[in-house]
Amino acid sequence: MKTREQLLDAAIDLFGSKGFTSTSMKDLAAAAGVRAPAIYNHFSSKERILAAALVWALEDFKHHVIDTDDPAGEPVARLENLVRKHVTYQLEHSKMVRSADTLLESVALGEILTPEDQAEIRVFIRRYRDLMTQVIDAVRAQTGAEFPSTGLCVLAILNLCDQSRSWFRVDGELSIEEVKDGYWSLIAGMLRLV
Repeated sequence: MKTREQLLDAAIDLFGSKGFTSTSMKDLAAAAGVRAPAIYNHFSSKERILAAALVWALEDFKHHVIDTDDPAGEPVARLENLVRKHVTYQLEHSKMVRSADTLLESVALGEILTPEDQAEIRVFIRRYRDLMTQVIDAVRAQTGAEFPSTGLCVLAILNLCDQSRSWFRVDGELSIEEVKDGYWSLIAGMLRLV
């Protein structure tokens, strides 16, 4: 892992667990395995590290989830893929997701980042919601299924997928595959696809 990525990884972890104001540049350097002055070769301030770390985390989600969508694919298969990839990401990257979610809540309140950084982060989040909206609309058009408003369905699906990490345990009763199957079954039922 390169120094910049080591710093971003450390930033997500420390800012999410200790808090932004409680984490020093020295803490970041130690967690990343670099000397504190080396941070300034990559970032001008702690705020810039936070903004870059959040974008980095969102890009990782995009790579593992959003980029797996096939716009030419059959709508139900596209939705199933997104649900399964989203749940997998939540469960396999739970520590980073937990930290990023904590930081995103702070960002949403406008406590730390500039309006420009906040806008960039909101664009990432909106893109996924927009994709899910398009896919659900395509499912409705293809199947003729009658289900609640698309916006309500999007929120329900995203919240359900996001919360999978809050209860899942690696040594628990269900495997990741069983959780993905169960979530897809619940969502397909909610949308009356089965």
